[in-house]
Parts: sequence; structure tokens; C-alpha cells
Amino acid sequence: TLNPETRTLLKVEYSKQTKVKSKDDQKLIQTLMGNDVAPRKDFIISRALDVSNLDI
Repeated sequence: TLNPETRTLLKVEYSKQTKVKSKDDQKLIQTLMGNDVAPRKDFIISRALDVSNLDI
């Protein structure tokens, strides 16, 4: 939700011990957190049936 009173923001970052940030990791972060909605939507749709615990 975008409501500032009820939302939770979590910062996602690499561990300080991570020396190599793989291109796969960077691509996944860009897919999930980037401004382009289409790749994120495709990611969610392609995995929707694999979800076993969803709180709506």
C-alpha cells in the first residue's frame, strides 16, 4: 500500500561482505525495484501459481 501510515519500507542492499555483485542479482533487483513495470508484472505473473502462502 502507498498509505504512509500503514506501509512498511524495507531497504534491500548487498551485505558488506559481498565482493562480487552478480549480473543475475543486479537484474533481479532492477526487475523488482525498477521504474519499468512490465518486467515486474511478467515476473509476478510467471510465478503466481507457485505461491503457497499469500496474505491479501
